[in-house]
Order: sequence, then structure tokens, then C-alpha cells
Amino acid sequence: MNLKIVEYNNVRVLTTQQIAEAYDTSTDTITKNFNRNKDRYAEGKHYIALEGAEKNDFLDHGQFDRGLKNAKTLYLWTEKGAFLHAKSLNTDKAWEVYDKLVDFYFGVKKTISEELSPQMQLLMQMVNTMAQKELEDKERDRQIAIAKEAAEKAVQTTEKIKDEFVQTFDNWRDDINRKVRQISQNSGISYQQLFTDMYKELERSGYDLAQRQRNKRSRMLSQGCTKSEIDRETTKIAIVEDDKKAKKIFGDIVARYAVKYIA
Repeated sequence: MNLKIVEYNNVRVLTTQQIAEAYDTSTDTITKNFNRNKDRYAEGKHYIALEGAEKNDFLDHGQFDRGLKNAKTLYLWTEKGAFLHAKSLNTDKAWEVYDKLVDFYFGVKKTISEELSPQMQLLMQMVNTMAQKELEDKERDRQIAIAKEAAEKAVQTTEKIKDEFVQTFDNWRDDINRKVRQISQNSGISYQQLFTDMYKELERSGYDLAQRQRNKRSRMLSQGCTKSEIDRETTKIAIVEDDKKAKKIFGDIVARYAVKYIA
């Protein structure tokens, strides 16, 4: 069997192209079988997945087809991974080739290792363990960096929205209406429903909106105000606007909705 020797961190592996050619099938078939049975494959045991700079560095030193650089992920298959692919294909050709791979490709590395002295075998094992740990540490650091960047962006976006939505403008009522309209457009929740939900949250904070409406209506009636004046000045938003503490609570509620539906 004439295969280009491919090793990663001192472990003999095969590319998807090599597996496909050896088993007399296509790379698409290998990929589809993998995706269909992905839960049976364990990274590090059946395959090694390389991405980004790590993938490009591996390709640069391996004299591979440069077209592989276009793939987001480069999969390298171990002996156990090759076995699962043979099992998925389940053809005489695949099983015949797999036996040869074990004897003449993967097995060669084992034979060389077994011929070393116990001390050298131990040293080789230590080197492999260190290399694997370095790989795991790099991947962990990469994932931490990605998560940290995503978290920082989320915080920045959230703070920006909060700052924008807690600003106080000359016409507080018009500004609240504008903000709720924007939330409605982004969330798909009706403008009226948003106000209903927000008023309920305000009341859950201990603010009796209905009672305050009744009290103000009574005061205006006793003052001889007209019906249109009373109706205009006893709407829920008008009641909230009259109360400094309620305005602050309601503004925070609107800002929280903005973070949820616009961030």
C-alpha cells in the first residue's frame, strides 16, 4: 500500500482524501458517513480536527494539496477512526484495505516503538503526553479567548443600549413612546402589549397604578376640571410621569426590554 506518511504530534493519521482513495470511495461519502454517525466518533480518539493557524501550519509543513486550506476544518483520522469508516462503508474492499492499513501503515509505528528499550519507550510516551497537553492547552486558550471576546462585545452592546435608553429628555413621555415603538419593531410584540406588560412590572414593584389613577381623577373632579382634561391627565403614562420614583422604575423597565430584544 503506497500511502504518504502523515503524522500529527507523533501519531500516525490519514487525511479524508487518503481514507476515501484507500477505501475506493469519495470524500463526500466519508464526510456524510461521519456526519450521520458523529455521536460515535470521539475527538482525540477517532479523529483530530484542525482549524485556523494550526491547520495552515500543519498544511505548510506537510506538502499537501493547497486546496485543503479553503476548508474550515481539516480532519485527520486515527487507526480507530479508520476502523469506524470501514464499518460505515461495510464493503469487502474497505475491510481488506483496513487490514492492510493496520499491518503496513498504523502498525509500522507501533513496531518501531516496541523495539525501543523500556527507557526510550517511557521517554517517547512522556514526549507524546507533553505534546498532547500542549495541544489541549492551546485549544483551551483559544476557546477562552473566543468566549472572552464574545462576552466583552455583549457587555459593550448591553451598556450602550442601557446608556441610550436611560437618558432623560425634555419630553419624557414622547421619548418613552419612541423607545417602546423601537422595541416593538425589533421584538414583534405589539406596541400596546408591551405597555401592558411594562405596567404590570411596575405594579409588581409595589406601585399601585390603578389606585393612583383613581386618586388623581377624584382630585381633578373636585377642582372642576373638564372630562377631556381628566381623561388626558389620568392615563397610565401620565400618572407615571407625575411621579419621579415611578418614572425611574419605568425607565429601567423599558431599558431592560431594550437589552432583551435589541442587544
